[in-house]
Amino acid sequence: MGIESLRVKEFFRIMLTKHLCSVRAAIGLLLVLATSSAWSASEAYSELDGVVDPHPAPAWEISGWLNDYPGDLQDNRGKVIVIDFFQLWCPGCNTFTGPLMQQWQDRFATEIESGELLLVKIHTVFEGHDVQTVERLKLYLEEKGISLPVGIDKHLNGDYRPETKKRYKTSGTPEVVIIDREGMIRFQQFGWFEPVAVEAFIESLLGISGSSNRSEPLEICLSSELCGQG
Repeated sequence: MGIESLRVKEFFRIMLTKHLCSVRAAIGLLLVLATSSAWSASEAYSELDGVVDPHPAPAWEISGWLNDYPGDLQDNRGKVIVIDFFQLWCPGCNTFTGPLMQQWQDRFATEIESGELLLVKIHTVFEGHDVQTVERLKLYLEEKGISLPVGIDKHLNGDYRPETKKRYKTSGTPEVVIIDREGMIRFQQFGWFEPVAVEAFIESLLGISGSSNRSEPLEICLSSELCGQG
């Protein structure tokens, strides 16, 4: 092999090495930035009551749906999901999470319409079974003007505790659960929480910045003392 051929070969070897190093550096930088962004998001909300270490969300067990059928949990992978576990006679459900979910329905109308976000309610009756019937639930939804999908938590084998409640290990009602696009529970809180902060947390999971459009604080039930729980 001549000297010129050796020089050309060496030139391409050096250029290839530099190119690979550049690609590796770029990939490394992207990984660092992605990790840093994820860490920053977690760090930003680490002090928010209800934020939990990510863990897989169980499938919900529903005996029927009112208003609309949203599909099962697996059907909604890729969406951010907010679940309001409620009972129709629960004071906190009527003064806090019920109005809040309707407020979020308006606030995030674009994200809901585009399939980025799903808001659902699950009627999870563990007391007053003779009173909190499906027929009364239908009247309740009509009276309250609730149009979100409402699942009726299934009871099996005569257990007074419904199945989805048991799977999610809810403490009572109201209880709100937020699931990310990967199907991981990121937030779960029984009773009162800070609505504006949790709304911002939802925005972070959606990857949007909506501070200029953020909902006004609710005029009712602005503290845990005012939010009765079931």
